[in-house]
Amino acid sequence: RLGLGALLGVPIGVAILTALPVEAFRYTLSVVALALLTLLILGLRYRGEVRGPLIYGTGGLAGVFAGAAGLGGPPVILLYMARPLPAATIRATILVFLLITDVLLIAVFGARGLLSWPPVMLGLCLIPPYVAAVMAGTALFDPTREKAYRAAAYLVIAGSAIGGLPLWD
Repeated sequence: RLGLGALLGVPIGVAILTALPVEAFRYTLSVVALALLTLLILGLRYRGEVRGPLIYGTGGLAGVFAGAAGLGGPPVILLYMARPLPAATIRATILVFLLITDVLLIAVFGARGLLSWPPVMLGLCLIPPYVAAVMAGTALFDPTREKAYRAAAYLVIAGSAIGGLPLWD
């Protein structure tokens, strides 16, 4: 259901990416990601029942973020890390969702004529180290260390949001 939401959101995000000034959008996206992270760290927990519309909507919002800036993870991470789920379930859901959004991004970028050979070659060259990193993470994954994984996820979100700010250019 997250992926179906992303199917609608990714094209919207790509349209935003190609229409808005880069600097303004980067600031906006970083601020939104930091705001979501702050809510999560402060203990925001969704106590209600997670039903289809919430999952589709989260997937759609994440799809917009992915299409616009390649940062589809924060909305999904916020929803799933705010829930009392086992770390293995959270990790698996996020990884599968990110794979789905990557496939959608390639398809939408290709359909809009936004792919060029040099970045595609670079991406292909990065597949082996990416797969090796995923395999290493899988081997190191220990569900009993849930707090450590949450802390690591918080750091990744913060690093991505802060690193995406135009002031570093």
